Amino acid sequence: MSLTKNDFISKIKACTVHLTFDTTFHCNMECPICIANAGPKISKDKNIPTKDMEYYANQPNIGNILITGGEVSTLGLDYFRDAAFICADSGHQTVIKTNAKWVREENAADYADVIYQLSKKYNDIQILEKTKFANFGVDISVGKDHENSNEYALEFLTLLPDKNSKSFEYNLHFVASDYAEARNFQRNLESYGMRVNLKGYIVSPGCNVFGKITQLERIIKLGRARINNIGETPAPLAIKTTDDLLNQIMDRGRDTGKESVCLDFYPNGFVYLIDCDMNFLAGMRYKENNVPMDLEQIVIRLAENAYAKHLR
Repeated sequence: MSLTKNDFISKIKACTVHLTFDTTFHCNMECPICIANAGPKISKDKNIPTKDMEYYANQPNIGNILITGGEVSTLGLDYFRDAAFICADSGHQTVIKTNAKWVREENAADYADVIYQLSKKYNDIQILEKTKFANFGVDISVGKDHENSNEYALEFLTLLPDKNSKSFEYNLHFVASDYAEARNFQRNLESYGMRVNLKGYIVSPGCNVFGKITQLERIIKLGRARINNIGETPAPLAIKTTDDLLNQIMDRGRDTGKESVCLDFYPNGFVYLIDCDMNFLAGMRYKENNVPMDLEQIVIRLAENAYAKHLR
């Protein structure tokens, strides 16, 4: 028997909530696989205020937090620093995604210091029953589809004050066909004592390096990836019952085994309920009268909107 609407909303309400802050869609690169279609022609005027990020990062029942874009560093050093410290200091696992192109700027050492200080501050805090899991990591893409990001990332290493960076976690995103190049880059990072996760982008099912990558993520044909015909076409949603919708929304296994949902905050003032394939299942403005709504209220309203949209 399928869940009732009230049971469905109650289950969504009880989930851990993972937050993504798409701070801006301005970017100093124009990568062919960018699902956000970010680039230098998009204005920096619209961005997520750091006070909004602080408000939501400190709400109850948060899982992990991703700070991304576009490229967050294009909003300036103060914004970059504030966003990183606000989210990491909330006590939740925080990852900042950057292409590290700021290494060519005059204040490159200041950007590097933000990352270095946070990686030191949150050094391997364990997951215990009554404590929060707080660590800090950097996520960067390498390979031919990301301009000179390999060079930028290696130059970033030279800005670190020492090689004793074992608190540092580095996620390497790469197109699977660039595995050999990414593996060499991984060894460079590991020489600095960093923990490195290889996270391969799957471009085609025929790729033969699946067994060598710790985590696989598909490139979904969205944004510029769709324009350039790269990646996989999202599977059509097959939602007929409340149970189907619940399974589509819930993202199991991203934190401590708890059932969770993912909310994506956009610089246009909207927040979206998304699934693992980047399907936008429901959306709404996250402020009323220019005041941020409570996260629980947002989750309930998005669940109601998703129910109305997919189960008419």
